[in-house]
Amino acid sequence: MFWALCMIGKKGTWERDGVEISLKQAVIGAVIAGFVVVALLKLLVKIALR
Repeated sequence: MFWALCMIGKKGTWERDGVEISLKQAVIGAVIAGFVVVALLKLLVKIALR
């Protein structure tokens, strides 16, 4: 995530990625990332409540 944020100013990188990544791939990646974040948050809450 950190490296992705560092690439914000690099126009060529964003244009290349936009060409290589389809909308379907972006949606699937977002859904998977969402599940991972929710699972990690649940795990942290479970550990904190022990």
